[in-house]
Amino acid sequence: MGPNEYTALKKDGSTYPALIYTRPIVKDAKTVGFRGLVIDITERKRAEEELYSLAKFPSENPNPVLRLNKDGIILYANESSRALLDDWRCEVGGRIPERWRDLVRDALKSKLQRTLDIKIGERVYEFIFMPVTNDGYANTYGRDITERKQAEEALQVKDWAIESAINAIAISDLAGNLTYVNPSFIKMWGYSSPAEVLYKSSAEFWQMSENAVEVIEALRARGNWFGEMVGYRKDGSLFDVQVAASLVVNTDGQPICMQASFADITERKRAEEQLKVSLIKYQVLFDSFPLGITISDKAGNIKESNKAAERLLELSTDEHNIRQIDGKEWHIIRKDGSPMPPDEYASVRALKEKHLVENVEMGIVKGTGDITWINVTAAPIPLEDYGVAIAYGDITERKQAEEALRKTEEKFRTVIENIFKFVPESLVVLTDKLNLFRRNKAFEDLVRRYAVKLNYSEEELADMLIEQIKTKLVTGEKSEIRIHRKHT
Repeated sequence: MGPNEYTALKKDGSTYPALIYTRPIVKDAKTVGFRGLVIDITERKRAEEELYSLAKFPSENPNPVLRLNKDGIILYANESSRALLDDWRCEVGGRIPERWRDLVRDALKSKLQRTLDIKIGERVYEFIFMPVTNDGYANTYGRDITERKQAEEALQVKDWAIESAINAIAISDLAGNLTYVNPSFIKMWGYSSPAEVLYKSSAEFWQMSENAVEVIEALRARGNWFGEMVGYRKDGSLFDVQVAASLVVNTDGQPICMQASFADITERKRAEEQLKVSLIKYQVLFDSFPLGITISDKAGNIKESNKAAERLLELSTDEHNIRQIDGKEWHIIRKDGSPMPPDEYASVRALKEKHLVENVEMGIVKGTGDITWINVTAAPIPLEDYGVAIAYGDITERKQAEEALRKTEEKFRTVIENIFKFVPESLVVLTDKLNLFRRNKAFEDLVRRYAVKLNYSEEELADMLIEQIKTKLVTGEKSEIRIHRKHT
């Protein structure tokens, strides 16, 4: 509603003319309060007084001055009215637009002044219609109010911005009692209308009321405060809030109120806590994992390594983390003992080929000449600024066991070969499933010598002998093997 002019009282007892705009706060079709905007119009009133003074000399007035009769005829217009006349496309003696005629008639009939704001070109003017009822005309005085209109519009935009802000916004008096809250504040704290919160102490809306008192004291001392607090909703639930508060001062530097904006950071705090827990879990797992782990960036520079890596590689974390995954400091060999070029490293391949590379065996030759054998798996990390994750386990003992087994098997094969080659008795070796594994030359000579005598082929006789051997092994019978001559 409004605007309306009032005389406002300052703290020091002095007064000033004020223009007050008011707007009802409506909830469910009911007015639950009012919001107001107060503008000091001291300068405007001074300008009006000057305008009335200049009205005595209209030809010298830098603003438009016109005399309009009850029929809307222009009786007089000073030179400053030229832009207005051009806009109407008429001269003195012509008829003014209908809207203006209505205002002139209304002013004459009511014997009260009337005002009209219009835009002429890029400027905005306020016209005041002063009725001279006895003579049937109205003197009309124009004044350029472009700057005032722009200021009012800027204030209106700010008002709308505060009303529609996502963040909750509140204004309080210097004692901390709320005088204004925007819709986001009402929603954030779970209330239905501003009437439920206005003029209450701001301390009532926090879990720890003493914290609110401390913020108010900080504002009085420093002029601003930023931090986090725990809000207390209407239903008693709690939520985390980020607060930015400041002390509002007038043009004389005197505090007039306090304002603050609030952001609900409950979800952010929960996410931060979950991230903190995840990081702790990751660090514990990373440090205690039995496999060596190395993390690189996209350029192959080593960024992290765990304690198992330090133990396996016999490199301190600082020494390890200044290397690159394909650096010349590494002395790596293949399974056959030949040098392994960097392009064959699992880590380098995973970084270049951008896929998982598994179970690459490599020997790390240390400064002492000792070799630590590791099995390496590397995978690209799908995060900005990260390269690959490399996991590796010590397989030195396994390799040594495999080598010992290989030598034992080689020795056993040599012994067996010598037995089969030089023992004069016939030998047949069967597997645990009684399949023929090997027979020596003495057995084959025996079969060859008796096959003709017994009227069998060598293959038939050999099969008969081996079958009888199997039978005796199964039954445990210990007796001679007898083969009868085959009758034709």
